[in-house]
Amino acid sequence: MEMKHRYTDEAVCRDIDLVLQAWKQQSRGAAAPLNRLKKYAKKTGDTSLYGFVCYHFADLYYYRNHNYEKFKKYIAGAIEMLMQSDEKELLARAYNFVAIDAINFGSYDVAYNYFMTGLKISEEVPDSLIPGILNANLGQMFNELGRYKLARTHIRKGLKIIAQHPEDGKYYRNLINMHFQDGMISLAMNEIDEVVKTLGVIQDLMYRYDGTEEGDLSLPLAFIRVRIALAKGWDKEADELLGDLLSAIDNESALYDCLDDLFTFLRYLIEKKNIKMAGRVIRAIAGKIENSDITHVSLMFSEILVSYFEAAGNTRMVVRQLRRQHELMKSQRMDQRKLHGFSIDLVRMITQIQEKQERIVKENKILQEQAFTDALTGIPNRHAMNRELALAYEKAFRDQRALGVAMLDIDFFKQYNDTYGHKKGDECLKRIAQELDRVAEDPDIFCARYGGDEFILVYENMDEDMILQRAQELSHAIASLKIRFENSEGSGEVTISQGICFGVPKEENKFWDYLETADRALYSAKRRGRRKEGDDGISFSYT
Repeated sequence: MEMKHRYTDEAVCRDIDLVLQAWKQQSRGAAAPLNRLKKYAKKTGDTSLYGFVCYHFADLYYYRNHNYEKFKKYIAGAIEMLMQSDEKELLARAYNFVAIDAINFGSYDVAYNYFMTGLKISEEVPDSLIPGILNANLGQMFNELGRYKLARTHIRKGLKIIAQHPEDGKYYRNLINMHFQDGMISLAMNEIDEVVKTLGVIQDLMYRYDGTEEGDLSLPLAFIRVRIALAKGWDKEADELLGDLLSAIDNESALYDCLDDLFTFLRYLIEKKNIKMAGRVIRAIAGKIENSDITHVSLMFSEILVSYFEAAGNTRMVVRQLRRQHELMKSQRMDQRKLHGFSIDLVRMITQIQEKQERIVKENKILQEQAFTDALTGIPNRHAMNRELALAYEKAFRDQRALGVAMLDIDFFKQYNDTYGHKKGDECLKRIAQELDRVAEDPDIFCARYGGDEFILVYENMDEDMILQRAQELSHAIASLKIRFENSEGSGEVTISQGICFGVPKEENKFWDYLETADRALYSAKRRGRRKEGDDGISFSYT
């Protein structure tokens, strides 16, 4: 269910729409509605909505307002709230987010663990988009690491899933970017014909979806056109197409999504000694990278600049960039320590939440067991019987198979209590219950204490003769306990009587009809006189 469909408050629904609209357009307009939703979530204690707010604040501070400390605060809050609210899909997105952040710090091992955690969580969300996003980003990471075949596997798996979710807020952007990544892998593997096919797909998507609310999608198209022209040796056309690429770079607000591809492109140009074109690209992205507070990005760019100035023969700038690299490497070590500290804090927080949830599950299980267990005898109680008998009845009705329900009680139990006292009476009930529990080890038999000295047995998948045999065996087993009963009107030992209802459920029947019929059969058995010679105290009746 979509987030806004959970609320009847029109203002809340409107603010959720505003947040999602800003997210789709990658604009800064989400702050005001997010603050209003934050207040509402705090006031109502709504962890689901608070997790939604934290996630989108994290997105805002990461991609648009560029405040990394606030990003860390909100993404950690998102994971905590979403774990508590059991919002699996958005939780998996949050893990995807911290994985991307880890890549930007050069911590690919940390990123991989986060991606895999996200994929594990997304398994619990049927027909979800997020496995597509996670696989696509895994593929992009492996592409950066030069693991092209593995990258292609993940990219295409992700693309297949993403294509099945046109309702997603970034559907077209994601489709185009994934085809673009697939094309970049083909370029790295020198499969130019495959890249040309990919270009056709991207052009078709751009033509059909031009003017959507997802922002400017021209960068991947311009980028891949330049790469194809260069790969085919069309230098003049490549130079003309570069203008489109530089314009797209200037207009692209989410440049970090494709920086690795731009860096790969620059390395390619420098390797091919195309210094002029490399210089134009460097000047186009330099300003945006200089404003970055992500040291790993600045360091990669500085390494490219060293190669560029070496190829251009500018020794002075090479030395300058090497000095800058030294400072950036020190900063990166500090950043990575912070990242690992942040990751450890996340793991500790997640572990604490999981331990708390496990305690709650365990406590709830104990409470549930207590609610469905008879306190005196330890066997299921009347509530459990109602549940199990209803299920057995529905199954028997569906399959049109016979069902047996037996009601039994202890003969003259009031006299037993009067003679020996309630403590001895309780001990007698426990011993009877133990015998019933042994019978119920058969998966087709269920037993429960109905109340007082009355017990219920439910027989499934058995014919009349089988049930009668089990009932006789139970009577003999109780008699063999030889529980002394001097004032009884019979054998001098505790015995039981049983009334059994048997038959295939009919349209007009209800499960309690079996109980009423078994009760009447029990009354019939007791009326015959339990102490008659050869009487086993069992009476059958039929639906």
